[in-house]
Amino acid sequence: MKMNCPHCGAMAHIRTSRSVSRMTRELYCQCTNLICGHTFVGLVEVVRTLSPSSNPDPEIAKQLAARSGATEEVHTAPGTVLPHEPLASHGARATAA
Repeated sequence: MKMNCPHCGAMAHIRTSRSVSRMTRELYCQCTNLICGHTFVGLVEVVRTLSPSSNPDPEIAKQLAARSGATEEVHTAPGTVLPHEPLASHGARATAA
């Protein structure tokens, strides 16, 4: 997994991580740009299923089912592309009328 520093854009190393829950990990990152030196925390989270498990955990399945209904209500800034949007929309900007 690759992370970039949100300040300078240089590659950041994931130094360690810890489990927050069965579906979320917290990543501790360090920018490789010595002049920048930013250290930060990021999250990796399971948000939806692409291919169902052949051995599903009922509790995890319930959490994912609850999230799948909520993903349609996500509000984003104009021009933001969500991973499930068609490729044709990438780079398209919303304009105010």
